[in-house]
Amino acid sequence: MAYDFNGTNQYLNISSAPVTAFSYTIACWARKDLNTGGILVNLGNSTNANACAIISTGPGELVAASTINTAGSNNTAVSGSAITGVWFHAAGVFNSSVVTLAFANGVSAGTGTNDITPTGLNCLSIGARVRSSVDGYFDGQIAEVGIWNVVLTAAEIASLAKGVTCDKVRPQSLRFYAPLIRDLQDVKGGLTITNTNSATVYDHPRVYK
Repeated sequence: MAYDFNGTNQYLNISSAPVTAFSYTIACWARKDLNTGGILVNLGNSTNANACAIISTGPGELVAASTINTAGSNNTAVSGSAITGVWFHAAGVFNSSVVTLAFANGVSAGTGTNDITPTGLNCLSIGARVRSSVDGYFDGQIAEVGIWNVVLTAAEIASLAKGVTCDKVRPQSLRFYAPLIRDLQDVKGGLTITNTNSATVYDHPRVYK
């Protein structure tokens, strides 16, 4: 089972960050109920209103990967076009302060090259952006969230988009893995996941265990 978010106040929250500095990769499966925007996975700074690293979706885009610094400046890459009502795979590769890549269904069509470094990353959220405030609530379902402390290759991300689970791809570098199959567990790093405002379970996308 995946987790279903209502787009208004539900999200999953983890009060520590599995990675805090470049380079890293964030990936998940998602399904949008409506053609709207929202945060899929967020690494945030709980004491700053801006700093974060996110993968998100919006009404005019399938996947965006962004870094935002404490001043609010951003480096954003966008891949794909909007899609609603079907599962899609999203990934962001954060290679350095000037190289960010967005992948939609295993294909990268976007690169960001602004020089941006988010600092003080100390929390993780799924389905919303948690910083010193909470916003960007996602309306839809999310599953198979993985975070690695390396840059995954295009071939590795393509394998995730074909349904290979996160623990089968560069497992030695995997720092967080929440399949979200009913139980709220980080099966890699053991971080505690809190279900804020009772997101509910939903049918899981097809993956290969």
